[in-house]
Amino acid sequence: MPRLKGAVSSKQIDHDFPYQVELIVPPIGFGKAIDTMHAFPRERAMPFMTRGGRDRRTEDIFHTARYCFTTMEHAEAFLERFGHAYSGEIFVADKPW
Repeated sequence: MPRLKGAVSSKQIDHDFPYQVELIVPPIGFGKAIDTMHAFPRERAMPFMTRGGRDRRTEDIFHTARYCFTTMEHAEAFLERFGHAYSGEIFVADKPW
């Protein structure tokens, strides 16, 4: 499926925001917690992007979401705040360029 005009590609996000926190999306979604997740980096002036994560159909995990940051420190702060509730992990995206 083609992406929307003006939308940033996953490849571009991986290049510009290589430090990514992947969270497991609960079966009922994040609910109101998503507002807190989006406010956390904004309140701290952390540049970030979101993107869909991998679909992992193992261990009752179906969907993940990624919060992508420019520095490891920002990713670690986000993981510290939300990782325990949503089984988060940090990884560094391979720079495609």
